[in-house]
Amino acid sequence: AGVVDGYLYGRGSADMKAAVAAQVFAAGALKEAGVKPAGDVHVAAVVNEERAEGVAMRRVVEDLRIRPDVVVLGEPTGLRLA
Repeated sequence: AGVVDGYLYGRGSADMKAAVAAQVFAAGALKEAGVKPAGDVHVAAVVNEERAEGVAMRRVVEDLRIRPDVVVLGEPTGLRLA
């Protein structure tokens, strides 16, 4: 990856930016609207899924001990979680 004339090029430079932005916006909109979900809301964005698929998300689940009741995935996964 690199920057040429102010533009970022390389693997992941355009991957998932809209989905992550939408998820962060939605989480903020819930808070601003005073919506109180039954549980906590977490937004987790992981990197390098092309080479280490599932590793980063597994760490979120195992190391941070987050046990979600609902998951919104912005990228196709074949419905497999970590």
